[in-house]
Amino acid sequence: MRTRSLLLAALVATFVLPARADEMSSYSVTIAEPRYALVSAPDLLVVRCGPHTEGCTKIVGTSFTGECVPQAGGWGMVPSVSLVPYIFIGVNSPISRTYVHEMTHIDDIERSMEGHVREIASARFQSLDQCREAMNLESTRIEEVTRRFAEESFELRR
Repeated sequence: MRTRSLLLAALVATFVLPARADEMSSYSVTIAEPRYALVSAPDLLVVRCGPHTEGCTKIVGTSFTGECVPQAGGWGMVPSVSLVPYIFIGVNSPISRTYVHEMTHIDDIERSMEGHVREIASARFQSLDQCREAMNLESTRIEEVTRRFAEESFELRR
């Protein structure tokens, strides 16, 4: 019985618990399940997405939260970003192909945002006040950063 308990404890320690506290995730990026709308009027699709398109993705909600925590070498951020994508597809478009294409944009934005947030989480600050100031700045920039990532994806995939 004791052997089984020790074996179970070893398995839990190996596969469930991180080896060190700093290996735990120091940031998060959450992309909500995309909402979508089929747009029946071509002129409304132009208003939503611009001319010459079968569909588009808009990020309709952004959130940046987090906290400053003591870390090796000073203070660090533990940021969390949430995004809500909305896909617009024209009813005269090839719906499944357009949906898959729009999902690639969401994947691009998620990858770019993860890199951005990982970089933020790796920064160290001398004081709690400096960390909070940087966190507030990132919070005010999150929509601009998201828009830039969406534009980069559009340029990549058009």
